[in-house]
Amino acid sequence: MIKRLFALLLCVAVMFSLVACGGGSESGGTNNKGEKVNYGSVKLIEEYEDTITGVFDEKNIVLTFAALSDTHLAGNEQQYQSSYDRFTKAINSCEKFATTKKLDAICIAGDLGNCTNSPANVIGVKDGQTKEQAQAEQGKIERENFLRAYLAAADVKTKLFYCLGNHDSMNGSNAQLYIDSFSGKNKQYYNRFYGDDLDKEALVKGNRHVKINGYNFLALEGSAEGKTDADGHAWLESKIKSIIAEDPQQTIFLFHHYPPTGLAFATSGQNSGIRKILEKYPQVIIFAGHIHAQIDFDNTIMQSDKGYIAVNCGAVKNINETRLVTTSGDKAINVANEDMAEQSQGMVVEVDKSGNVRISRYNFVLGKKIASSFVIPAVKKDGTRSLDYTKDRKKNISAPVFLSGDVSAKKSGDMIKLTFPAAASPTQKIYRYEITVTNTETNEKSDVKYVSSLFYKYSTPAEMPKEYSVNFAPGITMKKGTYKIEVVAVDSWPLKSKPLTYQLVVK
Repeated sequence: MIKRLFALLLCVAVMFSLVACGGGSESGGTNNKGEKVNYGSVKLIEEYEDTITGVFDEKNIVLTFAALSDTHLAGNEQQYQSSYDRFTKAINSCEKFATTKKLDAICIAGDLGNCTNSPANVIGVKDGQTKEQAQAEQGKIERENFLRAYLAAADVKTKLFYCLGNHDSMNGSNAQLYIDSFSGKNKQYYNRFYGDDLDKEALVKGNRHVKINGYNFLALEGSAEGKTDADGHAWLESKIKSIIAEDPQQTIFLFHHYPPTGLAFATSGQNSGIRKILEKYPQVIIFAGHIHAQIDFDNTIMQSDKGYIAVNCGAVKNINETRLVTTSGDKAINVANEDMAEQSQGMVVEVDKSGNVRISRYNFVLGKKIASSFVIPAVKKDGTRSLDYTKDRKKNISAPVFLSGDVSAKKSGDMIKLTFPAAASPTQKIYRYEITVTNTETNEKSDVKYVSSLFYKYSTPAEMPKEYSVNFAPGITMKKGTYKIEVVAVDSWPLKSKPLTYQLVVK
């Protein structure tokens, strides 16, 4: 059914092929009509390095935790097994990837399940049941399934810390349901999961405060549209103020399902009142989910000009390529990407004895690291941070370049088969390619065709395809004449390459 839906939605059919190819070439060249084309030389990344080197002390790590989001444990048996497998694999993978080979905590930025707070996700209503009764039953099963998966995969000494998302609760509406479910029969797990909560009154409203290895973790529940009530805002600021009063140099880890709108990785979600609070406190690193966006790219982490840092945790279940977050917004990709949804991603966060934080990103399906680690230097003595991850870093990023000028195209019926070389970026994988076709006599121009680079199938740029072939309908009538085909490579910021061009003559 999913495949049929994609077939209906897509206006082009896309086929990719991987071929052997060498490295970059000297800058410039000509196409089939002797016109200059633009390509250059970029070293393909084969092994990742920390973005800020020489800072993090991995021999003296004092805190390690997994930062995950959107586990979406399901309530029906088939989907449950799939979500169970993803969640347990994510936990086991984070333990394996951690420098210490153990986790002090597993932290989840919301949407633990599917339907406790989302009637639209109820699957089937039994005879004699109302939809509300079916929702209550399935939500209970989902919460029990989450607990079962966690207990199966996590070490008994590993703490569970979470905030609730829009599928889970709204302004504390279902917080007690999660506490009851995760506490188990006769509350046998209550102390394990909630014994360390420092604010039991806030806990039952969905807001949490715990200390793990001396570091403060806060969880703030939201509501529809990412809004939080005034009490939630007041609670958050009060907690941050009291922590900073004790130690203005300590990093605070905040988990809130909705990402801060306005930073590059975020498309929607968080209430502006929360951002106004965070702008006052550069000590905060906020981890969010909700948008199911990939974490392969550099703008997975963004810093406000005031200092606080926002991190997109990706998703353990249902990564969504059409929600890749760039300042240009969402764009549909002209390729059936069911395999994209099969990816599962998350992070390992480590803190050294000096307070420096290292965030490493992984694809759990590939079983590999998928980008450079972010190193966040410790908070300064005056309570400020160095501004290493603001939008200003875009100024120092070079646009993608194509690795050769070998473009070819031919028309078959209403379709064009285009073959073009891969492009590369000095720091990360290419996100997509954009293709346009122009009638050189009438200047009629096609809509842009967005073609995935398939970045999510590969760990490093060096592993990615060196050439792509795509069959597509240009969307304009191609009578006799000459047509200019342009291919542009785009990264996640989005910076664009100079176009590769090809003159296609229709006789």
